[in-house]
Amino acid sequence: MPSLIVASLLGPYLKCPSCHRLIYDPAHKLSDLSLAAPCCGATGEIRIMWPRIEIYAFLEIVRKRKLSTEDGRRIAIVFLATALEMLLEDVLWELLAAHQSPNLISELVLDGYRGRERRIWLFETLSGKSVANVLKSKRLDGFLSDWEELANARNRIAHGQYFYRRKSDPRTLIKRVYNKCVPAFAELQNHAAGVRAAKMTSSQSTP
Repeated sequence: MPSLIVASLLGPYLKCPSCHRLIYDPAHKLSDLSLAAPCCGATGEIRIMWPRIEIYAFLEIVRKRKLSTEDGRRIAIVFLATALEMLLEDVLWELLAAHQSPNLISELVLDGYRGRERRIWLFETLSGKSVANVLKSKRLDGFLSDWEELANARNRIAHGQYFYRRKSDPRTLIKRVYNKCVPAFAELQNHAAGVRAAKMTSSQSTP
């Protein structure tokens, strides 16, 4: 059960393999697989670490940066923006699966929708609800504008034109995005899982 051990060390969320919803389990009680998952009652299946280890590795790099230095802020911005893109891609994979898209087709769709704005639009198209509305319902609506500001800073760094346009203090921006990104994407992931469940119910009820 290595994935459960790692999940316990890294964060409070586990993904139920039965219904694909995320379970907030900060006490890690659900490492006991005989306990029913609160989302759907499933037992006996290993709950999956979420986010995946590669994303946590990027977030750990951000956590360890010295934001008092310009280089530290640059590195934090680049790795944090990349982690957010990876989190969004995982949500889109869930939504494409909800539409019964084979892996090859899903890869082609994601290849055709590169970039943050296009993928946010794809989320709305596939889920029937905008990212902003999903987050607003959980009082996380400020996250989207912070993410946009962070992405713009990362783009300037990528083009060798970095200077921080002080809409806000870069250190506080990085900290806000870092602290909110996992809860925000947990909401998006659970919305996607809900879409998947609804699609499955609809297909099963169709004669």
